[in-house]
Amino acid sequence: MDPMKKRAHLRKRAPKFDFFEIEGEDSNGIVILDGDFAHLKYSYGVISFSGIDQDGDLVDGAEPSVNFTYDIIDNPDNYDIDQSAIDVMGSVLSVLLDAKYGEPDEPNDGEDDPDESSSG
Repeated sequence: MDPMKKRAHLRKRAPKFDFFEIEGEDSNGIVILDGDFAHLKYSYGVISFSGIDQDGDLVDGAEPSVNFTYDIIDNPDNYDIDQSAIDVMGSVLSVLLDAKYGEPDEPNDGEDDPDESSSG
């Protein structure tokens, strides 16, 4: 898939989200602003990668993936934290990683910049 199309696809799948300061901690969490898990607040724990070697090259026969742990901070709508919720958290993480480590020469209109509030 063309990198630009892949990036657009990731952003399209991810709901709008924002950051919030976690009370009593020196870190931020994520709050989902729309979609199936609106109002869910969580934070990421350990983030790891598989299917790539230490040089960043694909491992033969492996599918690259991002793995993560998470903590639910507030679930006011009592969502079941099932695979659908995990997929949504993964799509937000993909947007964040793409914004931080994506290709620097690609245009960015700021609409999907996670450094801007209410982005996603």
